[in-house]
Amino acid sequence: MAGLRDRIAQKRQAIADKSAGYERAFKWPVGKSYFRLLPGKVEADEFFEEIGVHWIKQNGKVVASVGDREICFGEPCPIREGIEAVMSHAREIGDDDMLKAAKDMMAKPRFFANGVIIKSPAEFEKDKPELLEFSEKTWDQILSQMEDMIEDLDEGADLMKEGPFAMDGGTIFVLEKTGTGLDTRYNVFTSAKKAPAKPDALEAAVDLGAYKRSQFDEKGRKALAALGAMIGEDLSDSIADALTSPVETKALAAPEADDDLSEDVIEGEVVEEPAAEADELSDDDILADLDEL
Repeated sequence: MAGLRDRIAQKRQAIADKSAGYERAFKWPVGKSYFRLLPGKVEADEFFEEIGVHWIKQNGKVVASVGDREICFGEPCPIREGIEAVMSHAREIGDDDMLKAAKDMMAKPRFFANGVIIKSPAEFEKDKPELLEFSEKTWDQILSQMEDMIEDLDEGADLMKEGPFAMDGGTIFVLEKTGTGLDTRYNVFTSAKKAPAKPDALEAAVDLGAYKRSQFDEKGRKALAALGAMIGEDLSDSIADALTSPVETKALAAPEADDDLSEDVIEGEVVEEPAAEADELSDDDILADLDEL
């Protein structure tokens, strides 16, 4: 029976991983978006995942997007090695265009968390958990502010009830986006107000572990074939490693070619606002107060 249970559990996990791959991150619009973060689905402090995606292009068109094992799992990545081989080849033959194209294909760290949008110029569903995506710089700024918020919490504090993730009154962050393309800037700061999350929010939130694992599939085969064609080498020996993800590691999914993950944006500095003790507010009170910010 144990073997059957394991097979059933593995198949259900595989189905969950595949389903998670269809999730898309909230697209931050120009202007101010107010949101709160949700705690982790299993452990409250496991509330985010780091992921990197290689965007493999031929003739300027994306032919495959596949996860970077080094960023996702701390392991050697055959796709990264393939891109480095293209870069080395480009330097040898003095092809600056090929070198730049190869550098652009290399994955960059991105951070994902579940959250609830409170107010935004973009369309969103009230109280519905959203998959939120941040660059490394923006995420570091958010974490820096969170460090100050948890400084006075007891070691054994219940993060579901206290601190920035408190379900009945979590910290509201404000992400302000200005500009477009290479002129895009993001500023993140906190509001003095708090926002509750619905009791069933965590159940509806994205399984971040499954989302990361779904980055690794047959697209790795196509990516290596494309990279090999650029330098006239067969990289098929690395295919098996490129197609799989460690089951024991937590994880995320492959977006469409035009998703935010493909953007290399430039971001601004954090503008911090002093946090204040929050009164218990209704949803209408929260939105009314935010209008005044």
